[in-house]
Amino acid sequence: MVEIANLDGDDDDDGVIVEDVSASKPRRRRPAVPPSVKKPKKPSRGAGDEEGGKFKISWLHVAFLLLFVAPTLFAVADYFFGLTPPPGQDFTHVSDEARMYKMKIKALYEDYNPEKLKEIPRLMQKYRGRERALYRAIQKKYKNAKTHLERFDED
Repeated sequence: MVEIANLDGDDDDDGVIVEDVSASKPRRRRPAVPPSVKKPKKPSRGAGDEEGGKFKISWLHVAFLLLFVAPTLFAVADYFFGLTPPPGQDFTHVSDEARMYKMKIKALYEDYNPEKLKEIPRLMQKYRGRERALYRAIQKKYKNAKTHLERFDED
């Protein structure tokens, strides 16, 4: 409750505002803590600490940074190293043309170099998409294979 006080005793108000302290809520005081019991201050986060300027890493921030950066890094790695198959294919997909050249190479190796038969899967993987060039290279290596394998050559 607020009242205007009359200080000099006459009928006019002197314009001094006096608050009734009993009407307001009582203030709660914190108990005084002795200096020996006070909690130590937390060290500041940032450069120039007293500890030699060490940074503390916020792992939450690192996780969010990776959340946004990792897909981009994966896309760049996929572009350069071909980590994923082309659209519409998977790693086990073999085209009809590749299957045909694999049969031709197998027939060639059966007649001229049977020890190389076990290398055919590795060669087909290495020359994926370039099977015709592989077949032509093997055919040049075995020069008389051209006449021998006429039954396979349709092109």
